[in-house]
Amino acid sequence: MQKPGYTLPLPWEECFSRKEILERRLIILLTNYSMLEYLLLRHKDIELFLEAPLKFIVLDEIHTHTGSRGSEIACLIH
Repeated sequence: MQKPGYTLPLPWEECFSRKEILERRLIILLTNYSMLEYLLLRHKDIELFLEAPLKFIVLDEIHTHTGSRGSEIACLIH
């Protein structure tokens, strides 16, 4: 728990807000497949991906998806 009035400094490479992400143009996106789909479908978030020098998308899923969900995720990240 943080003390009142104390803010924890963020690492220089971490972006905390949409404004920071847009200004710095992300190269690594750490997300899960649900949020990635959400970001790609929302009109106001699409500029995060347009002309971004994105090199890596890291999905925080440790298990394997099969069936229709696995197919949807494969199409999403392809």
